[in-house]
Amino acid sequence: MIGIYGGFSVTIIALLVLRRLGAQRLGRRVVIGILALFFSSMVFDGINSTLVDLGLPYLYLSTNITRLVTGLLSGIALAPFLVWLLGVVAIPRDDATPRAVIRSPWELLLPLGVNSGFAILVMSERAEYYYSIALLSVGGVVVVLAIAALLIVLMVTGTVEQITRPRLVIAPGALALLVAFAVLAMTAAARWSLAAAM
Repeated sequence: MIGIYGGFSVTIIALLVLRRLGAQRLGRRVVIGILALFFSSMVFDGINSTLVDLGLPYLYLSTNITRLVTGLLSGIALAPFLVWLLGVVAIPRDDATPRAVIRSPWELLLPLGVNSGFAILVMSERAEYYYSIALLSVGGVVVVLAIAALLIVLMVTGTVEQITRPRLVIAPGALALLVAFAVLAMTAAARWSLAAAM
């Protein structure tokens, strides 16, 4: 989970630095293929770990490092996908060729490099980095839920393709953030209720 949501947060920050918010094209086929491979690595590792747990034939024993790396790769894949989806749903379609979230495979080197630094911090297991790691990971959960909620809010309120200025996203964005916190609160309450019952 640290890998997925930490990787997502770090990649979102990189995409904001590259000014890709509002882009309405994910990228060329090769970029989409690489992102699909990144996400598939986590799926493959998860299936392999399930086989281990079930006592069935498996390919390798997964470790925390393997889970961290495949989680980071899936977080790198998830961030451009959600930025693209948000751009398509929120921003009016441009008659010209729309901007790509990831313009070339080489642009993936930035999130890969920054996420490598994040992985080093996690693997160092030094107490002074715990707060930064926790903030990036938990922040990633909140942002993923908020973006998903924002997409729904825009569709329900009939404001699809109507965000032409940043200030127009404040009201639906605030509502989406409230929904994200409500989902997190309900999930936490359910977890504590189940733990208390056992």
